[in-house]
Amino acid sequence: MIRGFGLLEFVYSVIILIIWMKIRFPIEMSINSLKYCEQKGLKSDQINRQTYLTLVLETIFDENFIRVIFLHLISTILGLTLSYGFFAIDVFSIINLSATFQYLAKSISSHGQQLMFTFYMVLIFIYVFSVFADNYFKDNFEDSMKQCTTLVNCFWTILNLGFTNGTGIAGILNGEILEDGNTARYFGYILIDLLFFICINCILLNIVFMYYC
Repeated sequence: MIRGFGLLEFVYSVIILIIWMKIRFPIEMSINSLKYCEQKGLKSDQINRQTYLTLVLETIFDENFIRVIFLHLISTILGLTLSYGFFAIDVFSIINLSATFQYLAKSISSHGQQLMFTFYMVLIFIYVFSVFADNYFKDNFEDSMKQCTTLVNCFWTILNLGFTNGTGIAGILNGEILEDGNTARYFGYILIDLLFFICINCILLNIVFMYYC
């Protein structure tokens, strides 16, 4: 089925490209040639072959719609010949066809530096909590998927699960029971869980509000 849709999309893109080349391209090429001749003070028959080829390429690739069509063609060819995963890349071409998607993409790219520093802050917080977990709560990691045999394991476990599963440290560590001799570990567990929850939520809120500033 995927291969069938890929072939259908390839044929559709080729047809659209041929139609554009037959109808729209001659008009755009004439306009660009006239503009070039006016700028250089030349006649149309005085344009050399290299300049003509340059004008052809500029006429084709200055059109956003044609760039999307070529993206379709390249993605479908790679998807049909190498891997179906290239069909997923083809979906990104929708961004070029929708003003709303372009606005969303711009909102992400325009805050790239803030996102980078926010991610860096996340790594710092995760490292700090990994140190505490490795030193005081290593035995609370019992699940085979939640390892803390070393500081590196603690770091990647908390980064992967604590930051993404929505439950924070509580979703990774087994809880402590308040009883004689265990008071320090019990309140330490509560403290590290609350601090993790507060810090990570502050970071997530910062990311959310970043797009509305």
